[in-house]
Amino acid sequence: MRIPGGVSIVAGCDARMHMVPMAAFLDFAAGKGLRFCMSIEVCLFHTFYTRYIDLHRLSPKERYLKVLREYPALLQRMPLCEIASYIGVTPVHLSRIRRQLHMR
Repeated sequence: MRIPGGVSIVAGCDARMHMVPMAAFLDFAAGKGLRFCMSIEVCLFHTFYTRYIDLHRLSPKERYLKVLREYPALLQRMPLCEIASYIGVTPVHLSRIRRQLHMR
């Protein structure tokens, strides 16, 4: 039975996709064992939790600087409106942040 995912993902730049049937993934994961599956879960949890906490503990400027530090090539590949969305600000606010940083 096929159940829709509930979300759609649109690549912001050229990307290569690999679709794996769920049965094939489950067979692969079962072959790797519980430790493998748990390591993926831990990695995903850490990624999502860190992003959630950053949205609350870092200022918009600090979030932008973190994106620049962790993904330096992103600015050349993604529209600024997408980066603004990722850090939780409007494109106008991101422009203000960028202007402030360039004035220093």
